[in-house]
Amino acid sequence: MPYTPMQLANSFIKTGEFTDALDALNAQLVQVPHDDEALRLRAQVLARMDNPSQALIDITAVLAPTSDDQFIKSVLYERMSDMPNAIASLNVNEPRHAERLVYLLGIQENWHRVLEVIKAQPPSWRWQQYEADTLVKMGRDSEALVCYEGVLQALAVVTSQSSQKGVFTAMTARILMAQAFIFLRLAQYDEVEARLQRASQYIPDDPAIGFNMGIIWVHRGDLAKAIAYAKEALLNASLDVKAHLLQSLHDDPRLSALRDALE
Repeated sequence: MPYTPMQLANSFIKTGEFTDALDALNAQLVQVPHDDEALRLRAQVLARMDNPSQALIDITAVLAPTSDDQFIKSVLYERMSDMPNAIASLNVNEPRHAERLVYLLGIQENWHRVLEVIKAQPPSWRWQQYEADTLVKMGRDSEALVCYEGVLQALAVVTSQSSQKGVFTAMTARILMAQAFIFLRLAQYDEVEARLQRASQYIPDDPAIGFNMGIIWVHRGDLAKAIAYAKEALLNASLDVKAHLLQSLHDDPRLSALRDALE
């Protein structure tokens, strides 16, 4: 029994033979011009062949478009540098679409619109985290601190009820570190230290904790203690992490003495 064009197309896609897959799908659409499955599959192949404009024509021709089709249209428009249509293709009431909206609007630094999208979502610790992150980008540190505290409270509840505590443990540490960086900007060094110590209970081997403890001591006026903390932290850091931590010292001229001692 001969294979159908759709069977051939799927087989060619699995082996990465996209030109042959395209030929098979073209044959299928000659036989059945309004085959939504074939149109979707040809759009996928065209996208993988770096032809987003033709892929967009196919996905737009689907007679019964789904939420996934709209999501794909957004991705294709973005690849074509058409951000207005990439955004307009999405539905704020679809959770997956909403996350992509936050991503696209963030690229444009349209933080007020990002907040509107976030506020339209059902309450959850994840959306509250996005809200806090956005408030930080907007320079609204005090509001972000309150928001992050709400995330920590929600994570405590979720963690106590979950069998996969590792994921939530890492997120808790990430939120504590975010709070620490805000307090560092606000020159509230005792609060920074408290957040770093709490974070170390969840990620004790993370060199960023000890390194930032060193930064605190620069601001407290004890360079020797700052150097000791930072050097110990760098001993446990990979080359990439070490480079990132050292580069962070270039952002603040007050840290030049620490930077010179470490480099």
